[in-house]
Amino acid sequence: MRRIARKNCCAERGVTRVELLAALGIAGLLFGSATLWLGRAAEDDQRGQAVKTAKELLGAASDFKRTKPDVGCPTISLLIHEERYDRSAPADDPWGGRYRIRCSAEDVEVLSAGKDGRFSTPDDIAVNGGWNS
Repeated sequence: MRRIARKNCCAERGVTRVELLAALGIAGLLFGSATLWLGRAAEDDQRGQAVKTAKELLGAASDFKRTKPDVGCPTISLLIHEERYDRSAPADDPWGGRYRIRCSAEDVEVLSAGKDGRFSTPDDIAVNGGWNS
């Protein structure tokens, strides 16, 4: 007796439009989620870099204030001129804004306007430390 080969019914059927749309929808959700996650990771990296650079500027400005208290609050240009801050190091934050240095009688503060480029908003970065301690 000869065996009759049965074909798999599902193999011939193909993919329906509903299945295709479902697969595309899932792929879109995965792509969107990955894009959001990577965007947040990049933003965190930028904030981390901004804080790191601000701390380097704070160290240079605090050292300047400690050794030259009569001169006043240094600018980034003055710190570079005095060779207290490397001229090849960034003077702008990761978003292209210039860091600001503010001094009081007891404190030095380095500020970045953050991603929005405006000071006095929630995304600002401020690093400070007493210069005479």
